[in-house]
Amino acid sequence: MGTGVFFNLPAYGHVNPTLPVVRNLVARGERILYFDTLEFKEKIEATGAEFRDYGFGMPAVAENRRKGGNFVQLAGVLLGAAEKGLPHYIEEVERLAPDYIIHDSMCPWGKYIAGYLGIRAINTTSTFVFTKGTLGKAGGFGGKVVKMARESGAAGVSAVLRSKKKLERQYGLKIGIMDIFRNTENLNLVFTSRYFQPGGDDFGAEYEFIGPSIAERNDAPGFAFDFAAADPLVYISLGTLENDRRDFYVRCIKAFAGMGVHVLISIGRNVKREELGSIPPNISVVEYAPQLEVLKHAQLFLSHAGMNSVNESLYFGVPLLLFPQQQEQVMVARRVEELGAGICMPADGADSGDIRAASRTVLESRNFYENARKVSDSFKASGGYERGAELILRYVSTG
Repeated sequence: MGTGVFFNLPAYGHVNPTLPVVRNLVARGERILYFDTLEFKEKIEATGAEFRDYGFGMPAVAENRRKGGNFVQLAGVLLGAAEKGLPHYIEEVERLAPDYIIHDSMCPWGKYIAGYLGIRAINTTSTFVFTKGTLGKAGGFGGKVVKMARESGAAGVSAVLRSKKKLERQYGLKIGIMDIFRNTENLNLVFTSRYFQPGGDDFGAEYEFIGPSIAERNDAPGFAFDFAAADPLVYISLGTLENDRRDFYVRCIKAFAGMGVHVLISIGRNVKREELGSIPPNISVVEYAPQLEVLKHAQLFLSHAGMNSVNESLYFGVPLLLFPQQQEQVMVARRVEELGAGICMPADGADSGDIRAASRTVLESRNFYENARKVSDSFKASGGYERGAELILRYVSTG
């Protein structure tokens, strides 16, 4: 039995894919100590892992991930969290004496600790692997970075450089700007397939594309819905962070009113059902829905293009209409569209008529379903969380 320490971001999109892998490691006899914030304590402990609260610098990281979008500010927040937390984390890891460290691709402190203490490390990536090519998929990304730097101000850019220099000097590091978001190791597990990853065939053997980490989860207890009577079914959800979009839900309700489909809208807690006005009989509005179960029955998913949601939809062969709200979501949405498995829509520019027309285009074309199935096949051939756990154990036992 080995011991592993896991460092992750306080963000559902980063935590959720890792949980089945951790559960599988624990089932194989591993002891996993998982660092995150208290918001994720229950989820983490449900895997059998031991939860450890960060307590240092993570509120700023969590807030940045909620706001999203500005990579310059995110770089400053991540390096600031590393600078503040490293002395404590190094002391804690030395005390725990793990056999290996697993860290998210956006947890630079995990990589720094492993290097400083000479511990084998594994990187997990819940998004696309960022390269110049993938960033190019965002369209005009260079210009957007300049805009982000302006928005951050001289103080924001200086904070990034100051933290970078201090960490390099104190811990003997050499930090490239892109490294802050990648933190590559000798083994890198990516929760998608080589086929779906832009330029996937260009990555070396140190990158293992294991596909989405799909495992049954009880994320909406008490949910009751007659799937047999809702055919065809259109599912709408904007995820956990960006669902405060009453305007979007109202446009969708207008778009699908009277259309020959049943629509299930999961609105979260930030918008109340009564704020949406009259709900047509072919539309159901709920606070939460068990997404995996819904996608087993859906014919179309309207999503914010979060990587987890897109992965889950395509795993079940469900094409998408995508309304990206952050830069990394734009990359995902454009890749889906490039592979013919969905349509990328303007997040704010699409009116109800646009939504209705695009939905009909997808629902009435076999091509979208065939292309979604190709991605699904690539996911299922990648091995999933069981292969991820196996790769970790093989790596730490043989190097």
